[in-house]
Amino acid sequence: MSKPQTLNMQIKSVLDVLRKELRPMTPEEIEKILGTDIVNNQELRKNVESSTKFLRERDGRWRWKSQYYIRNKDELLVFLRKRHDGVPRAALDDCYKGVTDDMKDIINSKPREVIVLKNSTDKKEIVYPYESALSLPVSDDIRGMWETIHAPDRIEVHRYLIENGVKKGKVEDFPQLAVRSCSLVLSSAPQNVKFTRQLWADNVSLCILSSQINRRRPRGQKARSNKRMKLTNVHLEGTGIDLQEDPTAKDGKGTTAFN
Repeated sequence: MSKPQTLNMQIKSVLDVLRKELRPMTPEEIEKILGTDIVNNQELRKNVESSTKFLRERDGRWRWKSQYYIRNKDELLVFLRKRHDGVPRAALDDCYKGVTDDMKDIINSKPREVIVLKNSTDKKEIVYPYESALSLPVSDDIRGMWETIHAPDRIEVHRYLIENGVKKGKVEDFPQLAVRSCSLVLSSAPQNVKFTRQLWADNVSLCILSSQINRRRPRGQKARSNKRMKLTNVHLEGTGIDLQEDPTAKDGKGTTAFN
């Protein structure tokens, strides 16, 4: 003989049915699915109706309360067109039965209706309305110019910053390069090491493996503050500007940053 459910378990069971069905339901329908007396259980009805995830429709039927009141594909499309600030795709998953398939149809529709971008921090997808006015044709000449722009290698950029005193370290020590064959299997690398392939030209093209070990500061240890400030405006050298003069000094003579 099964153990009788507690009131909290019964409330959860009712809400689970509403979340699964995502449609208006009468208490009798839910009672038939669960086999639990809902119609005559006033305490259960009262607690379910007071839940933040409960919604009573105008005809008296019960349903799951989603974050946005959307009930079909047409309403979904109208809603998305108005959300210029974007809306998380996951926030629409519990609006109504079949909303996931409708979202796929809208995303892949032609002409385009929405744009889906992935948040760089939490990787969540954000849906924005598509603005046709922002879709400007680009000539082949402009495309060709864009493709020919050379992006500097990140290792060379870091080396340049060290050579000019903007970053600390020794040129010969950073990055810690280890020449490996391009066929090296990266799957065997430790989880705390990030690997990046780089091409290095020195008479022979080699595949360079640069390891960046993720060093975390121990808990409770405060970041070390530097009392002396170092000027890094090396791009202003040779302009005749005194890099150590404080232009906000009241006496007009100026003070140095190292006084």
